[in-house]
Amino acid sequence: MENRSAVDGRAVDLAVGWFRDIWAALAEDRGEVPLPSDLLALLVCTLQEGGQTWIAADGRSTVGLQELIWRGQTPGVASGDRDASAKVSSKQSQKSLDDLSDWVFTTTEDGLAAFYRATKQIGTCSSFEQLSLTLEQALTLFLAQVSGKACEGKLELKVRKANSPKAKIGDVVAIPTSNGAFYAAIVISENRFGTALGVFLDPHLQADINLVRSERRLPYAVYTGQAAVKSSRWPLIGHRPDWLNLFPAEPEIFHSKRDVLNATNPQIGPHGSAETPAGKLRSLSADEAAGVRLTSGLYQQLFLESFLENQLPLLVQGS
Repeated sequence: MENRSAVDGRAVDLAVGWFRDIWAALAEDRGEVPLPSDLLALLVCTLQEGGQTWIAADGRSTVGLQELIWRGQTPGVASGDRDASAKVSSKQSQKSLDDLSDWVFTTTEDGLAAFYRATKQIGTCSSFEQLSLTLEQALTLFLAQVSGKACEGKLELKVRKANSPKAKIGDVVAIPTSNGAFYAAIVISENRFGTALGVFLDPHLQADINLVRSERRLPYAVYTGQAAVKSSRWPLIGHRPDWLNLFPAEPEIFHSKRDVLNATNPQIGPHGSAETPAGKLRSLSADEAAGVRLTSGLYQQLFLESFLENQLPLLVQGS
């Protein structure tokens, strides 16, 4: 096995950012500070379900990663604390996930896929050992950040106050990106997929609604959460309900026939399918699939906030 010094700090930072967004999503959905076991249960569930799509495609197994997450004691947590330990039974894990909204699962799964793709792009986690060590180190760092004194399990992270800002339909937010620019996006809808955003394509150096050119926009909505708005990381810069008619009221998500889990699914059309928030599927035409970039492999629609910030510059390319 490769030693710990072989782990790239950039990949660890990406994973910590992913964990931070999951934690915020859990807090937002439940209205209370999550337990470390909630995070661990959600990670294992994601590896069991969506992880098969990206790891299995590379001929790897998720079993080792699931065992990695559960094994050993979490730093800064009392060894006898069953709720805050990494050793949580599968029955307890399932119970802790039963009341979560769909958008938390979908954005967590998509964040995992985005993390995996990002590490491949920067040339890290090229082996299963590196991937395992990266997630292990990131999990150790993150849980140490959200834990208080050792053996007391007091959490530093606080749930947002009730009067924290929340974007409403028609509000425009400024999303800061990894290249230092802002992209404006309008809130289209709130549904089981999350918060739907219509993204305008032009980057700006200032978070100013007067700079937005509404005629240039991403050809499909993206879904994310509200944690970045509530923390003011994504500032609200205006309210333009007149721009809502530029987007569908209830944006669909799209399923590619290229995905491992969809290749043999008869419900997914030969060019892919669109799914409404109500769960209705329809087959896409070849032109529709090309229009949302399903055929090129560049399509991505469900994001945790930090991954949307990192991926937006790439997402708008070619639009």
